[in-house]
Amino acid sequence: MVDLLAHVLVAYTTGAVLAWRGRLAPAWVPVLMVGAVLPDLAKAGQVVSPAEVAALVGVRFQWLVLHRLGGVLLVAGLGALLFESGRRRTAWLVLVAGAVEHLLLDVGVVRAGGVAPPYLYPLSWWQPPSAGLYLSSDLWPLALATALAAGAWALTTGRVPGVDGRPEGTRRTGDDRRGDGRRGE
Repeated sequence: MVDLLAHVLVAYTTGAVLAWRGRLAPAWVPVLMVGAVLPDLAKAGQVVSPAEVAALVGVRFQWLVLHRLGGVLLVAGLGALLFESGRRRTAWLVLVAGAVEHLLLDVGVVRAGGVAPPYLYPLSWWQPPSAGLYLSSDLWPLALATALAAGAWALTTGRVPGVDGRPEGTRRTGDDRRGDGRRGE
């Protein structure tokens, strides 16, 4: 669970800063956070066996595929169907972005063989070298992710003195005392 929470907090940090910089609408930040959880849907295999799912759907099934690019693209597509038709493309892109961020962070996990799993499957079976920075059970990545998320929250909500927390393009400028874009008293 430490690993999952860290992924969600890193996605929050990324989304909050992108929204603050005007690159992502704030409403999409929670969707990015959900995307960061998608690869770990593979852990459902600890509760429901692949054989049970295969019997239910009638085709071979492996949970681990959900922790690969192909599985992420598919699950994000299914998730995007929950949005109204005009927002599905954006929803899919944001879900995929959160999941890809998750997979990139997983390259840093210590692996016994020194290589990460083939995250690009089904496009490639290439296994990138593992950076070997942390174990998924280590607490320091969670502490770092929490500190970054707290910093992003403080920055984007105006809790940092001298920094306007509103997204770029909606900030007050100069003589705008009322906050409505007009010069005021």
